[in-house]
Amino acid sequence: MIIRSLVLAVLLVGQSAAVQAAEQNQAPNQALAHIGHILDAWVDTPGRWGLLPTAERDADVARRHAALAISSPDKLAVIQTHIRHVLNAIDPVVEKDGPGTGYGLIRAAAAISAHATLAARSPDASDNVKLHAKHVIASIDTVVERCQKVITLGKQILAQKEAAPAVKKAYAVLQQVEWILTGHDVNGDGVISWDKGEGGLAQVRKHVVYMKQGEGR
Repeated sequence: MIIRSLVLAVLLVGQSAAVQAAEQNQAPNQALAHIGHILDAWVDTPGRWGLLPTAERDADVARRHAALAISSPDKLAVIQTHIRHVLNAIDPVVEKDGPGTGYGLIRAAAAISAHATLAARSPDASDNVKLHAKHVIASIDTVVERCQKVITLGKQILAQKEAAPAVKKAYAVLQQVEWILTGHDVNGDGVISWDKGEGGLAQVRKHVVYMKQGEGR
């Protein structure tokens, strides 16, 4: 994935410098630092929120406006206005104006994946960190795939000339956004796991917390 690869490349440069500083100055646990960037704080998010809380906020905005889009099924202009708001929350590069955080769910998701990767690659990463980092990455990859589906559907809705086909696709947008938040039991076994195709932000949070707790924090 291009976005994730670019984010990871930038972060790896910083990670190299950080590791050198850690070796010289006995800096705090590097894996825990990356976990903290996901859960607690990151330098370029609005309010310096953690990357996961940022993603969750934008996902909540997307869900709210997807629901508003289908609340006026015969009004194309209303449907399209709220779908623009969904797109803004997913990716403000695609739709600049709207009620999202301005960071974008897809950008936050790519950064979560990058920091989970860096946590697992840290010289002090435990087996616990390495295990749950895989689960986080698998879940967030599914989130990104669903974001891309929402963007595709959203663009199709904005191209519609009639309300009926637009609202039908808006229902699909709402479903994808719900699954972004909660995950989806694809295989019907009654459990939403971190497996590729099932995980959502709820599973990302679950396994990042497992990483942190497994380190005694």
